Amino acid sequence: MTPSSSVVVPPVSRRRPFALARGWVSLPDRILVGFLAVSVVIVLALITEQFRWWLVLPAALIALVLTRRWIPRTPVPQRAAVLGTLLALAIVVGWCVLNVPLSSEIMGIDRDPGQYTLSGLYLIDHPSADIRVDEATQQLARSIPGVVVDWTGKAPAPRIHVQGTSLVPGLIGMFGWIFGPAGALHALVVVAGIGLLALYAVSRRFLGPLWGLLPPLALALSMPLAAFGRMPYTEPSSLIFGCGAMLCLWTGIERGNSRLFLLAGLFAGASVMARVDGFLALIGGIVGIGALGMFSVGAVRRARLRRWLGSFLLGGAVTVAIGVTDLALHSPSYLMDTVSQLVPLVAVLVAVAVIAWLVTIRARPSALALAVGRHRGRWAVGAQVFVGVVLLVLVSRPLWLVSHLMWGGYASAVANRQRSEGLPIDGPRSYDEYTVNWLAWYFGWAVVAVAAVGVLLLVRRMILRRDARTVVLLAIPATTALLYLNKVTITPDQIWAMRRLVPGVVPGALLVAGYACREAARWLGARIRAAGGQQRHVRWGRALVAAASVVVFAAPVLTWGELFTVREGAGEQALVADICSYAPGDRVVHAGENPSFGHFVPALQQACGLQAVGVGKATTERMSAVAQQWGDPQSILVVAFDANAVTWQGGRPGTPLSTNYQRWEELLMRRPQVANERSATAWLGLLRADGTVAPINAG
Repeated sequence: MTPSSSVVVPPVSRRRPFALARGWVSLPDRILVGFLAVSVVIVLALITEQFRWWLVLPAALIALVLTRRWIPRTPVPQRAAVLGTLLALAIVVGWCVLNVPLSSEIMGIDRDPGQYTLSGLYLIDHPSADIRVDEATQQLARSIPGVVVDWTGKAPAPRIHVQGTSLVPGLIGMFGWIFGPAGALHALVVVAGIGLLALYAVSRRFLGPLWGLLPPLALALSMPLAAFGRMPYTEPSSLIFGCGAMLCLWTGIERGNSRLFLLAGLFAGASVMARVDGFLALIGGIVGIGALGMFSVGAVRRARLRRWLGSFLLGGAVTVAIGVTDLALHSPSYLMDTVSQLVPLVAVLVAVAVIAWLVTIRARPSALALAVGRHRGRWAVGAQVFVGVVLLVLVSRPLWLVSHLMWGGYASAVANRQRSEGLPIDGPRSYDEYTVNWLAWYFGWAVVAVAAVGVLLLVRRMILRRDARTVVLLAIPATTALLYLNKVTITPDQIWAMRRLVPGVVPGALLVAGYACREAARWLGARIRAAGGQQRHVRWGRALVAAASVVVFAAPVLTWGELFTVREGAGEQALVADICSYAPGDRVVHAGENPSFGHFVPALQQACGLQAVGVGKATTERMSAVAQQWGDPQSILVVAFDANAVTWQGGRPGTPLSTNYQRWEELLMRRPQVANERSATAWLGLLRADGTVAPINAG
């Protein structure tokens, strides 16, 4: 018998169904890698200011084709894997179908979502996110005091840089090419849906194809994913990149493949393309690989880890360079403003990379590795006790700790919210001690408790079994939790502050909670079998634990209050479009105060593509100067959200445009439950040479 004759080749009739099943099971991994490839294309196009549909869409398609074989090893397409993939996709599709009609329409800048929305709409028709300001408008703002072209108050310049990274606006712009401005607002719902699929791609490796459905189920039913998916936030993209890094680290250890560590580095570094704190994903991956090197007793193993570490760092360097270049070119002020946060992160990144490299080049194992190897049972118990104490400290902090890490304007914002809620005024209070409570508010104390049990079980497993895959997979969420569960570094109102925990802490908590549930089912089955029970009794016992686990993980659906059907900002997009439709030319003056939904000049510039200025105190003298210096007065539209902001020709304004809209309430000491009703009314007119405004009956 020849060697080849011992290989069993499936009949042709069986190969095709197997190939189809394998392709189906690989779909979550393919979508995950495809999202990374498209994201790189988008950011590169924005860096080079060539964000044009006829260039980006073909380039994205080419990137998808070139990376089709980059996916991690697909799980064996057994019946459970096929069914698990089907159910995961059903969760994703169901989530998107429910939430697409509820995508926000926030069109003013008060926080990040409005900024990303407007920038994305601008990119539908412009090759760069930078807002172009013509020379006449710049000169107008320079020569007339009180006239601003940049809502931040900066000196007029040919370009206005938008704060933050460009990936999310680019995704919105790409959707706008295909579905138009209204459809562009749904982009982040789809991205959040991919985030659910990314979490499943990780959890099915870690927990199995069916138990792995628990984490995406809980996240899909929770308020945070909807809050940060219906509105444009960077967190869903960061979630995808973090899960991609964890997936590739797991499969890289499993297969011993340096290419997968390179891909893991690309994913981890891509977090910087989405968020400036994305360095945490890189730090976590390095910590995981370095920990394996520190506790490795074999020289060959350490040499292998050194190669894997080098591949991970190389991949991370590529996408980090893309993300930092994007910020440096198109948001330099924001990059400088965040230096105080970035420098410590980069310093830690360099330090852990050096340490990890040093522990992998040692000729001999460390004394610690030898000690743990000789007494793994004792070390496991000691580690469990230590971690258990840390968990108790984290949970108990509200009883004995009051954190004070707010400063400046942030402290003033906290004080204002405390005043509105009837709380004691303590502006510097940062509420960091409540981070575990925040998890419980949105996912339930049962999930938090089960996650704590899962952490303790996994600490024991990693030490006793030397489970390298689990070490590298959990290193990223553990590193993120180490920072953000202690110092959340954000204005602490809800649900805004919860965004810090979504990319890393939340998926990590759900994964370890799912592990505890799966182990409970196995333990119960073993006890039933040991007691002489039949196989059907074992199955019933495990099914009982599975049913209880589903109940625990579905608990987030009970936290919504009245907010599930609320579409934040609905009506704002139509109002902005109506206002801009009355512009006879390309120049608009926003006079007086901003509307209740935020700074309005950017909406005129980005959503409408107009040359716009703001005039806070619109006296007739100032408005007359604007009319004389900015071209034909009758071609300049004036919009005011206060009827008394300008002097009307004839003494009375025309019929205004108005809209009612809703926003989730913002609270410090509990999760939001109801929406706040708000309204905005806009009066329009045409600027005259004498500084008065001829009213327009718009309503």
